[in-house]
Amino acid sequence: MPDVNDQIELRAEVTNSAGNAADPTEITIRHTDPSGNTAEEVFSGGAGNVVKDALGDFNLPLVLDEAGRWKWSTQTTGIIMYQERVFYVRERNVPDPP
Repeated sequence: MPDVNDQIELRAEVTNSAGNAADPTEITIRHTDPSGNTAEEVFSGGAGNVVKDALGDFNLPLVLDEAGRWKWSTQTTGIIMYQERVFYVRERNVPDPP
């Protein structure tokens, strides 16, 4: 389980109907923190904070600034896909170094 102030990657793997890795026309990664604040990032040919690692493989780096239940989803166009996930963040147990 990640701690507050950890950086994680929200990962999305896109496949076509045959199960092979494929790039969508556009991918949107949306996340909601425990306070209900929602943000989204869109990848459409290279702009934005979503990183394309390989064919059909995308990630969004995210610093976790709050403990509790986080939600995130991935939605694509072209190759249609929608995923929704939940994860939890705990308070940092060890203080940050000076």
